[in-house]
Amino acid sequence: MNYIVIDLEFNQPYDFKNNSPGKPNEGCPFEIVQIGAVKLNENLEIIGRKNYYVKPQLYKRIHPFVAKMTGFDGNTFKDQRTFPQNFKSFARFIGREKAVFCTWGGVDIRELYRNVLFYNLNYRKLPKRFIDVQKMVSRYLKSGGNCVGLKNAVEALGVDKTMPFHDALGDAFYAGELFKIVKRRDLRVQRVDIKKLKEKLKVSKL
Repeated sequence: MNYIVIDLEFNQPYDFKNNSPGKPNEGCPFEIVQIGAVKLNENLEIIGRKNYYVKPQLYKRIHPFVAKMTGFDGNTFKDQRTFPQNFKSFARFIGREKAVFCTWGGVDIRELYRNVLFYNLNYRKLPKRFIDVQKMVSRYLKSGGNCVGLKNAVEALGVDKTMPFHDALGDAFYAGELFKIVKRRDLRVQRVDIKKLKEKLKVSKL
């Protein structure tokens, strides 16, 4: 079995004219603009990496907060492919072998599926199970029920900081390295509730 460690960067609406929050598309309030993925085999060895920049279609200008955190601007995505186009390559990267997603928190897995459903893509090509690495690390560090931030966890567990933070590939790499440290037999594997996500999307498009 493979572990597909993913991290996503999102864009969201912003009213630049009035310098205020914009109105989101309820079917896709957070539009994926970068997918970082690291594939680990059953021995937790890195056997593949992918980094996709995704040309925004819903919120074409980068939200100021997102720009500040990531360094993204309009030129970042000028010649990049759309989410549906990148999805085909991402599905091939995952492959047909049994796999489970690993994510830092639960937001990324939810929004990945929400973007996939919004564009009416074949979600069956994705693993239906995922592991919340952030929760595992927080338990390992005995954080008292509080979720530990990625950078703090990297520093606490002595992972070399060789890649940038707030970059999807860099964050996926760090989540993978942390997963290697804390992986145990009692992994708490969760399952994506496709039915629930579909119901929310259906309501939002009415």
